[in-house]
Amino acid sequence: ADSERNELYFRAATGEKGEQVKAVRLSMDHGILGHVAQTGRSVNVKDAREHPRFDPSMDKRTGFTTKAVLAMPIARKGRTLAVLEVMNKIGEPGWFTKEDEALLSVVGTQAGIAIDNAQLYEDLAHKHRELREAQEKLVQSERLGAVGRFASAIVHDLKGPMSSVRLFCEMISHHAMSPDEIERLSRTVIGEVDRLTRMTQEILEFARGEMTLRTAPVPLDGVVASVAELLKPELDALKIALRLELACPEPIPLDEDR
Repeated sequence: ADSERNELYFRAATGEKGEQVKAVRLSMDHGILGHVAQTGRSVNVKDAREHPRFDPSMDKRTGFTTKAVLAMPIARKGRTLAVLEVMNKIGEPGWFTKEDEALLSVVGTQAGIAIDNAQLYEDLAHKHRELREAQEKLVQSERLGAVGRFASAIVHDLKGPMSSVRLFCEMISHHAMSPDEIERLSRTVIGEVDRLTRMTQEILEFARGEMTLRTAPVPLDGVVASVAELLKPELDALKIALRLELACPEPIPLDEDR
């Protein structure tokens, strides 16, 4: 039963005209099947043509001759799910008996349970799809937020080495420096450029969802000394003397690029 369109359609049909009727849709306002679907009451007639709700259009469309009809609603929890119909009983007495009604009622009950379970499964599958789509949207939203925070951090981190490179290049080009000082600053510039390259690789990895920490034992004294080396030109220009007192001989696990 298609309650939205107020129609009945044949989900399963057997017999000489079974394949033909599968393509037919019937209004619930017409015919014996529609009457059973609307009222929820069974119909058992020896000659369908004598029933006031009989619709001969199906016989005309298929070439089938309808005689005896037994139709029962398949219902669950007070709701009609479908209609089960058998026609033209073979053998004596040629129509459907009370025993046939009892047998069809058992079949209808089992069919109702199966249909109800199938619809429940379909509803659960639909809810699961909706939940999964909502989760994917939430993950995407969180990811976009994380990208924004990560981009902000990257911009902040990029400014440091870029400023150092600019400062050292200006010092090399505008100040009289000894070859040793030029070599020292050049190595520092190369180191900063290498760090920028690694940071760029981190951005690409993050875009692919591949964030990894590359930790290794690093002497903390060396890290502090390298930072002091980067700050030295600016501190010298401001006539600030920086004194280091380092006392951390044991290496600690660090990702030097972070």
